[in-house]
Amino acid sequence: MADTPSADYQEGSGVLKPFVDRPRQPLPTIVAPEPPRPVVAQPEPSPPPAPESPEPPAPVAPVAPVAVAPVPPAAAVHVAPQPIDPPLVEAIDPEPLLKTDEPPRRPADERLLMLPPDNSGKLVLSKKIFGIGMLVIAIVIAGLAFMWVTSGDDVANTAPALPTATDVAPSDSTSADGGPTVPEDSDQPGESDTADGDGAAIEALQAEVDALKTAIAAIPAPALPGSSLQRIVVSAEASFVSASDTSVAVVGPFGNYANIDPATNAVTAAGQVAAGATRVIRTPTSVWLTNYHDGQLIWVDPVTNAVNQIFDFPGPDGLAKDGKSLIVSSFDDGFVARFDPGVGKAIEQVGVGGSPTAVAVDGQGGIWATVFDTGELVRIDPSTFTVTDRIPVGAGPVGLAISEGTVWVSNNQEGTVVEVSIAERKVVTTLGVGLGPTELLVVGDSVWVAVTDAGDLVQIGISDSLIVTRTPLGGVLRSGGPTGISFGAGSIWVAIEGEQSVVRITPPA
Repeated sequence: MADTPSADYQEGSGVLKPFVDRPRQPLPTIVAPEPPRPVVAQPEPSPPPAPESPEPPAPVAPVAPVAVAPVPPAAAVHVAPQPIDPPLVEAIDPEPLLKTDEPPRRPADERLLMLPPDNSGKLVLSKKIFGIGMLVIAIVIAGLAFMWVTSGDDVANTAPALPTATDVAPSDSTSADGGPTVPEDSDQPGESDTADGDGAAIEALQAEVDALKTAIAAIPAPALPGSSLQRIVVSAEASFVSASDTSVAVVGPFGNYANIDPATNAVTAAGQVAAGATRVIRTPTSVWLTNYHDGQLIWVDPVTNAVNQIFDFPGPDGLAKDGKSLIVSSFDDGFVARFDPGVGKAIEQVGVGGSPTAVAVDGQGGIWATVFDTGELVRIDPSTFTVTDRIPVGAGPVGLAISEGTVWVSNNQEGTVVEVSIAERKVVTTLGVGLGPTELLVVGDSVWVAVTDAGDLVQIGISDSLIVTRTPLGGVLRSGGPTGISFGAGSIWVAIEGEQSVVRITPPA
């Protein structure tokens, strides 16, 4: 074959140009076409047969250079293209296949997200996908910012305040680098410092409360209104009084006796029953007196106001009713006894180690007695009649009264009233009331104290142990003052020593 090229290939005519002597390109890696069929020279050109498939023919890949003899112009060489049956690939645009430096196209599903805008090989996002992505990022950033702000507020609200330099005392327990040393058995660092700080704060608050109580106590308490007071004059000295709903018995230091009718405030009886009298107690059927100087217990008929019987008893002072018997203290012989009026003598007694004065019985049957010279309050078990408790209360205790769960004691020599807890067996409150308090009385939610030397009647609130009222009833200048105190017929009755009178007090509602 000659070396001259044949006529140009006409697209779609099925006629090939003669091959030009130039380098051939390698086949693309996408598909592996069949090897080129050998070119056969035909003496006469014949029209190409019609293709069996409507798809355009697959491009013919270049092959290695082959020397082709030139074909005379008159005898053009026509090569019929050979169809690929079956087709191995879809129809492909032949133009890109000739550009070997361009990367192959991506599948259609990848091109939805990554589109090559030019021949640079860079991949970009579509505008729609880019906008959605930016919106998602903005929502995430906003959510993180909200969580950060709210969590910061919670920490700020719940975090404890750090102690300042003035709150923390210097300590020698420091580490080598100057920091505090945490004990090995401590569960949390700073636990002891926190406890100390709380204790100091509590002590400071308690000091403030005590200071306020002191300031309140210094304020003069108001007196009872005059309309609630009535003074009843008796014919002789009045030191002690005992009231019921039907009569009020009054005795004086020289053994005089008087009876007052609470319905009219009139003195219905008066007389001398003994050489001396110290205490008196009124029961529904009897009036009992202690005559310390003569060593006697005196029984008076409340109807006839006559003496029924006199019993010997050494140095009697305190007197209380306990069922059918009496509890009597012996100031001289230093014992407390249970006295049976039916047999006329003491059936039980116990020494208290001093000079007992007042006696009382609580709601559980426990017997209490004040011991003047030892400054104690003692409790006596009613079943065994033995001393079970000794509680220091103050100097010269002479008066007793009992409210629910509490024993109130008046200390004559130091001018105080103390509150003793029955459950704890100790003094819980001490309150100054003035000079020379003697007897006590519990009525409702108040404790009433006859402060003899100061001449006052003091009312103390049980709930807060503070003075509510202070009412002058007689003083030192008039050589007398309130001594005995009792409750009956809805009123408080106070014997005024040195003035031959009794004051009836009806507390305002």
